[in-house]
Amino acid sequence: MKSFLALLTLALCSLACKSPIVGLECRENFSLCGNACVDLRSDFRNCGECDNSCGRFVCEKGSCSAEEIRDAGIDSGSSDAGAGQDAGRDAGADEDAGSFNPDTGLPGCSVGYQDCDGVCANPSTDPRHCGSCGNACPDGMLCSSGTCSRECETALTQCGTLCVDGQRDPDHCGDCTKRCTSGICELGSCADAIAGQAVVIGHDFTSANTAMQRLIGNAVFLGLGAPVRVLVYTGNADPASSMGVERAIDVVKTETGRDWQRVEAIEALVPLQLSAADVLLVHAQVEASNSSLRKLGEHWGNALAQFVSIGGVVIVVEAPSALNSGTFQVLEPARIFLASGRAEIEPQALTVQTPGLGVAVRVPDRYMSLSHTVHFSGVTSPGTVVVTDRDALPIVVQRVISPP
Repeated sequence: MKSFLALLTLALCSLACKSPIVGLECRENFSLCGNACVDLRSDFRNCGECDNSCGRFVCEKGSCSAEEIRDAGIDSGSSDAGAGQDAGRDAGADEDAGSFNPDTGLPGCSVGYQDCDGVCANPSTDPRHCGSCGNACPDGMLCSSGTCSRECETALTQCGTLCVDGQRDPDHCGDCTKRCTSGICELGSCADAIAGQAVVIGHDFTSANTAMQRLIGNAVFLGLGAPVRVLVYTGNADPASSMGVERAIDVVKTETGRDWQRVEAIEALVPLQLSAADVLLVHAQVEASNSSLRKLGEHWGNALAQFVSIGGVVIVVEAPSALNSGTFQVLEPARIFLASGRAEIEPQALTVQTPGLGVAVRVPDRYMSLSHTVHFSGVTSPGTVVVTDRDALPIVVQRVISPP
């Protein structure tokens, strides 16, 4: 009876409130998502399909565009980590490589590129998408450092229709036809890649003790930069948690004398932004859905795999959430970290299994967990368990990823 009354009320309101719902169905060109009728062609929260959020980007014709929402009065829903599958899916190749890399078998564009309507393009060199998607240079002009030009800048070399930095470009290293298999070009010569790192930490840092602070700080300073360039993805994070994480990094910064530079990550442009980063830090996405986390992982998958293969560091902070099974899902498409689940534990003494090594430097052999600590179950990816709870389940996992 209650269900019938609820449906009747909904139907009456649709007529009186000028809702797109007609009777118990949506009007033509509208789709039912949850209890609302939406236009999947233009709704940035439901772009192309229900729950496919474009984050802070516009939905055009059912696809997320690279244009940011400008109206400050609109709630962009950037908390939905979906970021839109087509919202500027970064980097792939100078050719129309699309958003799936056949070499790695992973979705998403490569590091340093942007998805332009299904085509992975380098906005610094691609004359079809020079500086931004769709900005095509006139015939006969080149794209040099993101600007259409008759000739390449002095420091750049013309390779076909591209202007490249032969000193640093791994696809044209010292020569237009020389590609570095390591992905690293230094002074015009291919360099051997160094191992990358991935760290997953089951503390949310709303409150943190010294041991917890050192774990996250040590993870960040695995990056080799001076200062370490940290690309920070906030997305659907709890503000108190994300502030606690970054406060902890500052504590370790003071202790060690090393510095870090924070850069805000834009969901759709992370693969492009990774080309200028040493570390990617993903805050615990407590308000994200499983579908949005999976989509985010697919969007970033290829770039994340490349990033760690050339020495980058990826850090995921984990926390309990009623809406998802784990922030770590963003690492699954890149096969960086695989687990079957995550669960909150009560405050207890935790054991450091690798005292003095890796992220455990200057961390005591045992320390107390605080509220919102989680352990991981069913971890199947390689890695070193750094911290465990009293049931010997991992709280902190560090993985060293050797270059291919």
